[in-house]
Amino acid sequence: MGNKIASRNEKNVSSKSEEEEVAELQRRVNLVIMYLDEHENAVDNISHSVQTQMALVLMLSHKISNIVSIKEIDGQVKKNDCPVAAVTCLHCTSEWQDYTDRLLRSVQSSLHCESKSLKTSFERLKLYVQHTIKDYYKIEAVTSFGKENLCDGYKGSPTTDTQAANINSRSDVKTSENTKYANQLEEVTKNHEQYKMKAEEKLQILQEKKESLEITIKEIQKNNEGLEHQIQVLQSNIKELQTKTIALEEDMNRSKQTITVQLFHNLKGGMISTLLYELKSMLATQLNMKRHEVQFVLCQSETDVNPQIPVFVFCINSSRLGTDAGLAIQNLKVSSKMSILIFHHKDVHALPNQASERVLTEPEFKGLGGIFDIGFLSGKGIYACDMNRAASAGIESFLRAAQS
Repeated sequence: MGNKIASRNEKNVSSKSEEEEVAELQRRVNLVIMYLDEHENAVDNISHSVQTQMALVLMLSHKISNIVSIKEIDGQVKKNDCPVAAVTCLHCTSEWQDYTDRLLRSVQSSLHCESKSLKTSFERLKLYVQHTIKDYYKIEAVTSFGKENLCDGYKGSPTTDTQAANINSRSDVKTSENTKYANQLEEVTKNHEQYKMKAEEKLQILQEKKESLEITIKEIQKNNEGLEHQIQVLQSNIKELQTKTIALEEDMNRSKQTITVQLFHNLKGGMISTLLYELKSMLATQLNMKRHEVQFVLCQSETDVNPQIPVFVFCINSSRLGTDAGLAIQNLKVSSKMSILIFHHKDVHALPNQASERVLTEPEFKGLGGIFDIGFLSGKGIYACDMNRAASAGIESFLRAAQS
């Protein structure tokens, strides 16, 4: 952008400089024409002086011819005792001398003034033409005109020579202007051709880029058509999957079973509430993954326990396992829908290695649906370990069996 502005400014400056140069040249040409007009007026004045002098010469010639004619009739007429011819001759001689003096003075004065004026005019014209040629064409202008040439040039026909010089000077100026304008026109034409060639090259490059872009656009459009088809297919698949998902969700909702689980304990203390919360969370997570809804019922006494519904009996192993388990199911009717959850308040490394169902072999425990060991801590609750994972899988199996 900056290069374009600089180029435009250079063109404006160049154009302005050319206009100023043309104006200056026109002014100088006008001055040359003015000096030529002055020179022509000086020549006209000389011509007028010469014509006046020729008239005086004719008058003098006429007087002389009268003197000749009087001599021819000499002695025939007398006046005051003098011949008429003699009187006339004296009178004519006086007039002749008078006219001769007037003629000489006129000739000297006119030629002196007009010669001086002509010389001044010619010198001004010559100097100005030399300066103009030197300033605009950078060459020294040498003229062969001198004083002798000045006199010789106007001996024959001053008016004709002046007109010829005026015409030649104007012709030279016009030729110079035409040459200059022709050079300028040639330069402008050359610049125009160069600009045209550059413009054609740029146009060709742009045309090639346009064709390349058109090919790229067609490829992109083709790819877009393929992508649009794929999008339509994917959208159709998504709709189909959404329909299937909705149908599956409806099937799941219809097939989802609500499992009621009873919780019973005869324990006292604040720890039991924590165990109830942890067990409910574990059962809800495990059973919801199997499309079941769990409903917990807390039984406050032995009479609240329904033998037809699965029940978990809480037992905390604090002393001997057999005694603790026996106290937990005391006064309850043992059945396959009943399971004992034995909580071990120990860290993972202190948990018993042997499962409680292998220790509790007494007859009152043989009718139970399951005996599951669960490790817990007061600060961590039911934590992740092999024992708790085995208990979770066993509880799930117990509930499935109890529902069948």
